[in-house]
Amino acid sequence: MIIRVILLFFAGALAFWYFNSDTVSFSDLSGDKIASLVFYGILGLVVTSGLFYAYRHRFGKALRDMAIWALLLIVLVVGYGFRYELQYVADQTLAVLLPGYVAEDISADGSISVTLRQRNDRHFVANAKINGTEIQMLVDTGASLVTLSARDAAAAGFEIGADDYVIPVSTANGQTMAAPVRLRSIAVGSIVFSGVRALVAQPGALNGSLLGNSFLERLVSYKVEGDRLIMNSHR
Repeated sequence: MIIRVILLFFAGALAFWYFNSDTVSFSDLSGDKIASLVFYGILGLVVTSGLFYAYRHRFGKALRDMAIWALLLIVLVVGYGFRYELQYVADQTLAVLLPGYVAEDISADGSISVTLRQRNDRHFVANAKINGTEIQMLVDTGASLVTLSARDAAAAGFEIGADDYVIPVSTANGQTMAAPVRLRSIAVGSIVFSGVRALVAQPGALNGSLLGNSFLERLVSYKVEGDRLIMNSHR
């Protein structure tokens, strides 16, 4: 009975506000609006009657359930209002837990900020995409060009012949030869460049691919802050 009185009170207050509003008068209501009002009124009556029946003689449980639903509604509203901030926090957390994970923030003006977290060996790696193929790459500011291992180059669709290795390069394993190529596309998060110059190392010369300066120099800026590498660009 108490719940019914409360609901009827709010229904009456809503009706009073609706018909006494400065912007809405009964004469302004069209046939469609009246029909909608009647429909929703009947629907509300059916739902309310169902609740009365379900919670009869259980006022305490009714209050608890109402509180739970109100709390869920508040959580949903707050979550939606702060969805971008929550996404940023989730990305930063994943960047810490998963080496190579790209956390990014895209501003309204189209500027992109991508953050990489340092691995335990104090190197930065990025899960990049070369010609649409995901490849984990070591960020190497000492490499003049993006350099792909023979295996990663094959995965990205490059077919390199023995006669194509014409450029001498220095690697951690010593001197070797590399083949010059152009990347159709290279992406780190939402930062995407096309036509980037790159090298493909001879088989066995590199254990992994390097994200070198031919990519980094196209950025608006990049910097290291503690254990984070932050790369900035535009769409």
